[in-house]
Amino acid sequence: MVAVTRYTVTAERGAGPVWVFQCREHPGAISESRRLSDAHRLMREAIAFVADVDEADIEIELAPVLPEPVSDEVERARQAVRALAEQQRAAAALSRQAATRLADVGLTGADVATLLEISPQRVSQLLASSRARASAAADRDPAGV
Repeated sequence: MVAVTRYTVTAERGAGPVWVFQCREHPGAISESRRLSDAHRLMREAIAFVADVDEADIEIELAPVLPEPVSDEVERARQAVRALAEQQRAAAALSRQAATRLADVGLTGADVATLLEISPQRVSQLLASSRARASAAADRDPAGV
């Protein structure tokens, strides 16, 4: 099994509405596109050609080159999105636990939805997820230890 190699690819706005991509480790691996989202696909092909390696063995780390004030804003926004995602995971876990406990004491799905201020459909999802997690845990430890 061949190890995957990570390559850093810079992405800079070129002339007009074009992004120019270049591999730091293999400067001869260059490509361009109107869309930044094309960088991974195009540069995997370019690096494979220049470095004579299989495309499947290439991992791309994209490093867009942006003006400093914009770059700082982008990084702050990305950090905020990551923090929000973590808060959403924590809220989902708490909601799943609360919905399960409320259902265990005999409340209806509609009542659970009202108490948690979520839709009845979301209550169903949370309870199904909770049951699936409990079943998976039981499968891993059938003795309940």
